[in-house]
Amino acid sequence: MIDSIKRLIISAVTILLIITVISIPASAESRDDDPLVTLSYVNEVLKPQIVAEVLEQLGIDTVVVTTDSAYKDISAESGSIFILGADCELIYRGGGAVIITTSTEIGDGVTDMSVGKEFFSGKPLEFGHVYYSSESDAKKYILVTGPRAYFTIRGSYEIS
Repeated sequence: MIDSIKRLIISAVTILLIITVISIPASAESRDDDPLVTLSYVNEVLKPQIVAEVLEQLGIDTVVVTTDSAYKDISAESGSIFILGADCELIYRGGGAVIITTSTEIGDGVTDMSVGKEFFSGKPLEFGHVYYSSESDAKKYILVTGPRAYFTIRGSYEIS
């Protein structure tokens, strides 16, 4: 519940900040005391500062705002192994791939968010499903078994 409230507050502050920046009228002549502000500056510098101030005023603990949350489309050849980090999320878009884990304990597998089940070694990935690797002591991998496999992925991972 608190996370939902935090996300709502962050979204509202972001929207207000963007509206404010966009609605500032541009003057006909440029002055040194009237610098141009880019959207990347607003997102990377101002947004975290404003969000932190708003949350502090509301009495909510700090929130980590990451800019590394974009999805990336990647493909890998047969025999490639994805080493999934904690909080890695991937969408399987085709080819051939299976899950490999170092544990069979509940909570140590890879979660198929599309069906709400946890899977362990040997389970083939299904087209269009979203897979999530949560933090645990077990190692979690995706082995590419087809000639090539395609993914949309975000979070921490390595390919070997």
